[in-house]
Amino acid sequence: MYKKLKLPILYKYITIEIIKPFLFILLLLFLIMLIFSTYEFLQKIATGILTKSVLLPLIFFKNILSLEVLIPLSFFLACTLVLSKMDDSNEMTAILSSGSNSAKVFKPVIMLTIIVAIFATFQGFIIRPWAYKNIYYLEFYSKRAFDISKINPGHFVSFENGGKIVYADEKTKDNILQNVFLQTKSDNTLELIYAKSGYINNESGLFILRDGTMYLYNTQTKKESFAKFETTYIDISNNEAVEYKTKAMSISELLQKKTNVSIVELEWRITIPFMTFFLGLLSTALSRSSPRIKRRSQKLILAILIYGLYYNLYDVVEEWVKRGLFPALPGTFSLTALLLVVYIYIKIKNKKEYLY
Repeated sequence: MYKKLKLPILYKYITIEIIKPFLFILLLLFLIMLIFSTYEFLQKIATGILTKSVLLPLIFFKNILSLEVLIPLSFFLACTLVLSKMDDSNEMTAILSSGSNSAKVFKPVIMLTIIVAIFATFQGFIIRPWAYKNIYYLEFYSKRAFDISKINPGHFVSFENGGKIVYADEKTKDNILQNVFLQTKSDNTLELIYAKSGYINNESGLFILRDGTMYLYNTQTKKESFAKFETTYIDISNNEAVEYKTKAMSISELLQKKTNVSIVELEWRITIPFMTFFLGLLSTALSRSSPRIKRRSQKLILAILIYGLYYNLYDVVEEWVKRGLFPALPGTFSLTALLLVVYIYIKIKNKKEYLY
């Protein structure tokens, strides 16, 4: 059978066999990530940190970002699984005995790896900053606007991390609050306000209170004062400027900034395609039989352990570079190079013919 098998057909067979589990694993991991991110954002909405209007966009952008990690992992596991299966079922032996060699067998794997690595490059250089930019702006404007629908009559509502607390006896159909209590804390000042009515102007972020009394207390000087008012305006918006965070910067901006944080971000974007390629290469070594590791389940577990160790070590080195405890160069590149070292080590140890 294998003697009559032409190489293009063999390439097609191996490619399809890898793509099927790759898509399945990717979909499974993506759904798990989707569930966790949705739960995380729902918690923030429930506690008043975010508004409902940004839920779906945030879930979309958050899970788009997760692909930069899920795609290399899914591809690595799929390649290891399929190639190990071929080795365990003696398919690899039959193919090699038909006159082919491991270089030709692994060629479609390398070609697929290059394609996935190209997509990973696009993910890191284009999609990543675009997604983060949208996430930061959505979170900022969600926190800036305080939704009056969160105020339920007879309940205390805390926002701005407990800096402001609102209570109202009643709320009309027009969202006018009756018998309003507002407490604000800032630095050394405690402010208590009672008003007969109030409403929120979401455009300006002002809480407009009418016919009430204001009490101010300075916790440092111990001074207090009272004042009555007909109308007063309380700014309940978060007026801090949006921090143009490093993860949302373009490549040119990262190169100009030249800080440890920007260097780490730049290294991660460059690392993504190389990580993907080296993982694909490593799968060809892991798939070959070893005296101690014969079953594909064992090889799959080993692949997961290698990826988990790599990813955790990457986080450690990344943090060291940010704090200046590890040189920016080689920085996190050293961890990616380690994958290549592991591949060479396994190849030599198994004493089999590989692609390189």
